[in-house]
Amino acid sequence: MNVIRHGKYRGIAILNHDGVLQMKSRSTTLLAGHHDGDPDPFLNEFKDEYGNRFSVEEYVKKFEKEHGPIQSIGDLGALITYIRHTMGKEDVYGRNDTVRWKNKILRGLRIEDVERIIREHGLIPSDAPKVLKEIHNLGYLILVASNSIQPAVDATGKEIKEKGGHIDYQKANGVLLYTPQERRIVEYSDLHSQKDYTLTGEVVRFDKGEFVDAYLRAAGIGYKSVIVVDDTPHDVLIKKVLKSGGKVLGFCSPETIKTADYRRNFRDMGIPYTEEPSFGILYEAAKEMAGK
Repeated sequence: MNVIRHGKYRGIAILNHDGVLQMKSRSTTLLAGHHDGDPDPFLNEFKDEYGNRFSVEEYVKKFEKEHGPIQSIGDLGALITYIRHTMGKEDVYGRNDTVRWKNKILRGLRIEDVERIIREHGLIPSDAPKVLKEIHNLGYLILVASNSIQPAVDATGKEIKEKGGHIDYQKANGVLLYTPQERRIVEYSDLHSQKDYTLTGEVVRFDKGEFVDAYLRAAGIGYKSVIVVDDTPHDVLIKKVLKSGGKVLGFCSPETIKTADYRRNFRDMGIPYTEEPSFGILYEAAKEMAGK
């Protein structure tokens, strides 16, 4: 964690990565869609793991009837999500299975591939660099805390900073990498020195809630001085912020609605949200909290 000057800051803006800072929704979905590996070995592995729990072949047939043949890693990623939503049985195949497999099918992607895909096919709000810089100048820490994977978040953060934006710290799930020269497994640390290392598909998970708690304590900031921007209202962090009197903002631009549409949920919870692909709502909230 970066060195933080305790008590220096007016507040903190905490942004989710997938669906907010990176508007093309889930990073794993984006990366899988541009992974040119062969889906057949992964599909066979998937069948081996779940074949005794449910009829994988039946779900494959249903999927292909509705969406066409599985010809790419992206198609396989869509199948993995399709099974979860079609089956709806968490005890047999649920969210954790989906998340684990959406990462597993990224095996073989190089770190430089991850950065390239995020840059070439991802989409950040056009005003994000400017707004993040301006609210930083108002006295806010900028934190990206995400259940995505660290290389994807780092790639987006690098792009934001190159365009003049400001991010103080970014934290996501770690990943294990295979080193092609030493032929060993190491944990990801940065985009530059490990650019030719490949993803193993294994994730090193972190607890987002515990991390944010620790970060706020280090900065001397209470939840009352937090602004959260997320594309979903179903996060433990959001409940803490609302209970403490902080601000929660929903980000519902058309690019994020492809996975799920939470506009009604935000309305029912009294959370303001935007349908624009813009961080204008964040800028106005930061100014209001700062009394500007």
